[in-house]
Amino acid sequence: MYGFFMIIAAVTTVIPFLFMLEGIKRIGAERGAVISMIGPVLTIFGGVLFL
Repeated sequence: MYGFFMIIAAVTTVIPFLFMLEGIKRIGAERGAVISMIGPVLTIFGGVLFL
């Protein structure tokens, strides 16, 4: 069971963090900051839509 939790933790935290770092390297810090500000707004709209 603990192994399953470790896999979930890696998939939901570590891998997205690494993708975000790579994206910031590719598009720059300013664009990365603007794009990252869209995430919470999309989460709100997704919650309203699905819940």
